[in-house]
Amino acid sequence: MDASLTGSGQHKFRSINVEANLLDTWIDQRNDLEQKIRQRLLVVLLLCGASAIVIPALSSLHSGKTLDAKKAHRELVLANKKCEELEVKAKTLTPGIQFDTMTASCKKNSLRLLSEVAQVVNAAPLDVVFSTMKVDVLSGDVTLKITADAKTSESGRSFIEGAGKGEDVLDSLQTAVRSSKSFGEQGVTFDYIKRVRLDHD
Repeated sequence: MDASLTGSGQHKFRSINVEANLLDTWIDQRNDLEQKIRQRLLVVLLLCGASAIVIPALSSLHSGKTLDAKKAHRELVLANKKCEELEVKAKTLTPGIQFDTMTASCKKNSLRLLSEVAQVVNAAPLDVVFSTMKVDVLSGDVTLKITADAKTSESGRSFIEGAGKGEDVLDSLQTAVRSSKSFGEQGVTFDYIKRVRLDHD
């Protein structure tokens, strides 16, 4: 041990390299910072890559949905237009259809009317003669009013019995009987009414 002037042992000084320690600390911090920067750059690059894939896909999907929406709108417009055209056509055809139905019904009722008149006329025996015959059609019902002369009252009743036959007969009756000498001493004049229901279609 080295002795000092005072006779005590001289101390040995140890120097600490502060600069070296600071440099090591700064290097560690820089490495950590670089690592964080690299990690963040990697995240940014991943996000950019994902965006490059997702954004075009979303854009394509949006474009497809837009085209589908436009197509559906066009189809809806065309359907509405077609519906309006059909409604106009239906309104145009309805009177014609109703007219055809009414014409067919009138023809059918006309034939039925002639058939009823023929039946009443044919029901008259040879000793029954019509003086008047009136035919009325009201609310789908036909009414035949007849004034006739008969040789006997029995002939008149025979006519009424035959004339009252048929379908949808509402009334068939003799309304008045009076004496008449047109066919002899036993002759009669009578009034007859027959009412028949025609088709209402």
